[in-house]
Amino acid sequence: MVIAHRQQPAVVVIGLGLIGGSLAKLLVKGGHPVVGWDPDPGTRAAAATAGVTVPETLAEAVRARPDLIVVAVPLRAVAQTMAKIADLIDDSVTITDVGSVKRQVRDAAVAAGLQDQYVGAHPMAGTELSGFAAAEAELLDDITWAVTITATTDVRHAARVLHLITKTARSRALVITDQEHDEAVARISHLPHVLATELLAIAGDAPVAGRLAAGSFRDGTRVARHGATRSQAMIEANRDVCAELVRQASHDLARLADDLAQDRDTDWFFSRGELPASDERHFASATIAWTGDWRAEAIEAGSAGRAVVSITAEHLVIESA
Repeated sequence: MVIAHRQQPAVVVIGLGLIGGSLAKLLVKGGHPVVGWDPDPGTRAAAATAGVTVPETLAEAVRARPDLIVVAVPLRAVAQTMAKIADLIDDSVTITDVGSVKRQVRDAAVAAGLQDQYVGAHPMAGTELSGFAAAEAELLDDITWAVTITATTDVRHAARVLHLITKTARSRALVITDQEHDEAVARISHLPHVLATELLAIAGDAPVAGRLAAGSFRDGTRVARHGATRSQAMIEANRDVCAELVRQASHDLARLADDLAQDRDTDWFFSRGELPASDERHFASATIAWTGDWRAEAIEAGSAGRAVVSITAEHLVIESA
């Protein structure tokens, strides 16, 4: 046996909003004890009613002897939360998060002295809503997560996070670097938030446009209709990558505007290819031994779009083309 971990790690979730609350509800639904804490008293009361064990203070929650702490607070509160947690735990406890930007969160972990026990995570799911009332266990059931590691990530901590994702949440984990994550989500999440915000601004409060708006406008602006502060924090935390993508989109749109104004062909814009339907791909399974160079091999697989689907005491079980 290379690694040893409980059948279900003892989990504390700090921050019980949409994602943290959904994770807590998923654990409760699966019959797994979970301790959760949120600074809002109303949220704590609602979580307790839903079956989550909810102490009165952050310190009480962190001292509940967890194997794994999930930091699910807003991005702007991560650094402060990490610093508080660091004073209350030893290096046996695994720290992960659910943030939509990974480099900034790892920087916070390093600043708090938690770099040796931190493993980044980001569930690729969500809605335009927020808060515990919007949380649903099904939101995080059978989805793809990004898990980010470094060349020195401890095998015990990685195994706990992967166990939570693949066993408890019945999901898959794409193991990649922080940089790969931030570049990828800027394309598929952060830039769409920028464009959705711009679409809403262009539509304005014109009564005719508002009355005629239907499916395509609703779908294209959904993520901008709620949580502007959340979107702003996410994009600013990934500002270098997002800035380049906004410039690229602006360049293409400016060229399209010129071609439309000059009655030139616009096929170059509208005929561009679609993204591959990744959910339609089928893989056989392969294994990566924990005793080998599992970090490099897992990142290589993740960079190719192949996810970890389960783990054993000896191996990571990974999709193989």
